[in-house]
Amino acid sequence: MPTVQEAIEFMKTQFKKDVASNFKKKVVVQYNIGKTDPEQIHVIIDNGELQIVEGATDKSNAQVTFDSAESFYKVTVGELSGMKAYLTGKIKISGSQVLLQQFNKVFQD
Repeated sequence: MPTVQEAIEFMKTQFKKDVASNFKKKVVVQYNIGKTDPEQIHVIIDNGELQIVEGATDKSNAQVTFDSAESFYKVTVGELSGMKAYLTGKIKISGSQVLLQQFNKVFQD
């Protein structure tokens, strides 16, 4: 079964610094992964740099909650579209959807 750590490593390999540099302000996205006792990470893009931190933050611009590590992995690596995951209840989003769409472009080919 795929792990959260494998998804994080994939994110690091897909990071596009040139796209991230388009953000005028620091962007923080909180990920909650799993239903019971969720694993939490937050991803920060600031001045074109990527930082992935374990744990929660109270300073996020948006939050994405996944039903499982498997869903997080599949959406991260592109095996499952974010839209399909959202429509089937595998993820829940709070915060700016427009910001999240722009944020996701930092990790897409």
